[in-house]
Amino acid sequence: MDKKKLFQNAEWYIVLAMLAFCGLLAWQISIIKVEESRMLPTFALVIMLASAVAVLIPLLQGKSGFRPIKDAIPNFKEACVLLMLAVSCMLYKTLGFYATVFLILVGITLLLQPTPLTLKKVLSGLLYDAALMIVIYICFAYLLELVTPTGILP
Repeated sequence: MDKKKLFQNAEWYIVLAMLAFCGLLAWQISIIKVEESRMLPTFALVIMLASAVAVLIPLLQGKSGFRPIKDAIPNFKEACVLLMLAVSCMLYKTLGFYATVFLILVGITLLLQPTPLTLKKVLSGLLYDAALMIVIYICFAYLLELVTPTGILP
């Protein structure tokens, strides 16, 4: 693929964002002091890097479809989710891992609920989030035996 088409393809910018995220994740892994706690982020890094390469190779070979750059710009809901995830990074040390993840789940669930919001939809979403938190807790605390940030809420 020629450079002009490459730089006009949204896929190129998505790959760059994925690689930037890989760099950020590698830096975060390097500052984790408890060795066992590096397992999950390292696994996520490997998957993200493999995904970026899987998108990049066909793109450079010209076998990838063309997507206009406007497709790479997040819509309002996607931008809100990204903002919530960015804010969550600052909350881990204060609230702890599980409380922060629960708040993010609730925020994303409420954001993505079809409108109009009804009490039944909200309660259903909260029940789903609570069930997901139980699964996350079992996986992290018992199956993986990972040490997670505790904050003020253990």
